[in-house]
Amino acid sequence: MLRAVFILQGLISLVLLRVILMRSLVWLWTRSFSLHLPVQYNPFIYSKSNNTKFQNLTVLPGVRYWFRESFRDPFVGFSVLASRYNIGNIWDKYRYDGWGLGAGLSFGWTYPMAPRWNFEWELGLAAFWANHDKSLCKTCGYKFDHERKVYLIPHKISVNLIYLFWRLGK
Repeated sequence: MLRAVFILQGLISLVLLRVILMRSLVWLWTRSFSLHLPVQYNPFIYSKSNNTKFQNLTVLPGVRYWFRESFRDPFVGFSVLASRYNIGNIWDKYRYDGWGLGAGLSFGWTYPMAPRWNFEWELGLAAFWANHDKSLCKTCGYKFDHERKVYLIPHKISVNLIYLFWRLGK
């Protein structure tokens, strides 16, 4: 039987060191498995004059296997991801406006700090199929190219402060 646990997560983006809005819903399946549904949303434009932006809406449903017990110590995860993005002037002089799908693996560790508070880090790598229009940022309306590519990307680089709304019984 599934048991729902709500957690608050804070994610700090390593891209431009900006905060990304992220929420997760977690179901405990067994003591060793949990199902996760994180949703990430970043509506911010960093510089209107340069059209620098990293806007996205991403959903990353996945499953975690906990080596000892849920919300304690190490875990590995598998997740799929779907994203709608609009990225401009971050890595190069182009804007990428499109969507993508992927799947990836992650590894992390959770440290209990108090009965309801945990600290967690997670690193993950995913294969991501991107389908986007490419345009020059100077004329962001002019479509320069349309690309469909597969990338190997870091899909989870996170440090989370987690609050458990109820404690897990032993």
